[in-house]
Amino acid sequence: VDVRYGDEEQVSAGEGFDLSEGGLGFRGRTLYPAGRQIELAFRTEEPQAPWIRVQAVVRYAATERIGVEFVALSSDARRRIAQAVARVQGAQGSQA
Repeated sequence: VDVRYGDEEQVSAGEGFDLSEGGLGFRGRTLYPAGRQIELAFRTEEPQAPWIRVQAVVRYAATERIGVEFVALSSDARRRIAQAVARVQGAQGSQA
């Protein structure tokens, strides 16, 4: 999962590893304190896929690992996230 995150002053790149309908865990070099609201964009498909853009609140940040909770999701973002989670769960189930 390609990730871009930050605020109006700085945007950083990251790599997502734990997507759910409520939030995202990812690796990134720029850490924000827990409780800080950030802008987040990510895509779960091929590199040409459109970015999913959401507001998120940092819930955990340490050693280049960041966990955020999604807030203020559009209906389109919510739908696309649910589809991505279902694809990942389906792929994991077929590997068992």
